[in-house]
Amino acid sequence: MHNLAVFRQAHGIAVKTARYGQKALAFVVAHDVPHNNTSTEIYRDGGAFTLVPLPMHENRHASAVVWMDHGRASVDRKAATPEALAAEATTRSCHILGDLTLISPVGSFPIITQIAERMTAERTILLAEAAHVLPPIGAQGLNTSLADVAALGALVDDHAADPGSLAFLTGYRDLRARDIATRARVIDAFNRMCRSGHPAAQSLRQRGLAIAHDVTPLRNRLMQAGLGH
Repeated sequence: MHNLAVFRQAHGIAVKTARYGQKALAFVVAHDVPHNNTSTEIYRDGGAFTLVPLPMHENRHASAVVWMDHGRASVDRKAATPEALAAEATTRSCHILGDLTLISPVGSFPIITQIAERMTAERTILLAEAAHVLPPIGAQGLNTSLADVAALGALVDDHAADPGSLAFLTGYRDLRARDIATRARVIDAFNRMCRSGHPAAQSLRQRGLAIAHDVTPLRNRLMQAGLGH
């Protein structure tokens, strides 16, 4: 991230950053219950707890964990023993994959939303985390980055003679700036609601997630929107 900041500064591109007082722990666990190649996010005050399916590890099922929480809680949790962390993660996961066993080091990083104020400079474009950093909710950081790459690929085909031209830069900006800003606002609002321990926010979160799950057309639309369609 430091190198990206230096690159943006060299081109005079500022960023807008929102901080939430949250950190995320990232680690890998083994478990006995199959994940069936399904990613699961469990929401509770402090932030989302996400299980991402991985290939088998030494004949056991494995998943990556991204665990968002208030900063102090995350720092204390990272300092715990592997056994204590795995036991707490098992409880936080609602036991949907059975008992979890820690099989990797534990990484920690701050949760922010960061958006570059410009997507382009002279013969330069920003994409992925050079252009935007989003909280790890709904895989929107990854999906937004993939959409950047797809837009870049389409424009290169149309501007093969000079892929650094003003028309190319303007086309990329027009394709991506609005989508990135919209996703950032939605994820920012959703994260603020999810991390809140206020009873009203918890009730709204529970009802909203239930509706999104139970109403099939809405669920399908949300999934398509999350994929960038």
